[in-house]
Amino acid sequence: MSTVHRIALALAVVLLGSGCAVEYDEGYAPSPESTVTLGGEPSDSGGADLPSAPPADLPPEPGPEDRADYLDRLAEADPALLEPGEDEAVTRGREVCRMIVQTEAMEDPEPTRLRRARELSGAAGEAEAQAVLTAARTHICPDL
Repeated sequence: MSTVHRIALALAVVLLGSGCAVEYDEGYAPSPESTVTLGGEPSDSGGADLPSAPPADLPPEPGPEDRADYLDRLAEADPALLEPGEDEAVTRGREVCRMIVQTEAMEDPEPTRLRRARELSGAAGEAEAQAVLTAARTHICPDL
């Protein structure tokens, strides 16, 4: 065995061995939400039966009327904006709202907002990105 192989093997043993011990602070107790129960019947759904958590810091889902109006505005601007599906289009609109908040401190946020709205929504051009921004501000996050 060459010196390089010996060093690699020794390094692997050290790295693997150091990752095996887990120490908790005194008084640590996992919450029920963070524990995992193993066993039970296997599922053939591939995890599809598990609820997905909403992305952090997104505005709440719009109500049925605002949702329908938002989707109508997107369809008017460019039907391709709805191609990922209505739920995904609404989630993208919520991401646009989060981006609006994240860019508030910028001196001139509109160019960045247009570019990011285009990236987040899949808009084909600036006019479609502006329609996404306007629709999101009106129907998903009107308080911004």
